[in-house]
Amino acid sequence: MKQTLESIISRLNKVQAVLEHTSVQTTADESLTRLLTFIETEGFDSALGARLTGLLQLSDDQTRIATYQLKDIGHLFDALLRANPDNVDLFIEAAFFFDLILEDSQKGKTLAMDAQKLLEKKQRELSDLLASLEQ
Repeated sequence: MKQTLESIISRLNKVQAVLEHTSVQTTADESLTRLLTFIETEGFDSALGARLTGLLQLSDDQTRIATYQLKDIGHLFDALLRANPDNVDLFIEAAFFFDLILEDSQKGKTLAMDAQKLLEKKQRELSDLLASLEQ
């Protein structure tokens, strides 16, 4: 088990490193190329999903843009949300995307309301935890 945990930690460290190197310090297209290379060699990780959706939206590379449509990013958001049903930040990003980019205000509103419900649930869980810690 120790070896499995060490492998997972190593993988997470690699993911964190690629996320740090695909920040605002490089152009969106440079970051996107780096991220896609990482995904091709190391495999996809849900932690990379939000970064990928953002970089796909910011890309200026017309050759790359011609290979996908904005609705494809929407499908990626849908899959990421199914895989990460408790990720409030992802719900918020998706809500903005569907409302502002795809102009699907109903889906954006639904996702924003789902994010709000998640936040309320997390707030209750945190309050309960703090109350039990004070006892």
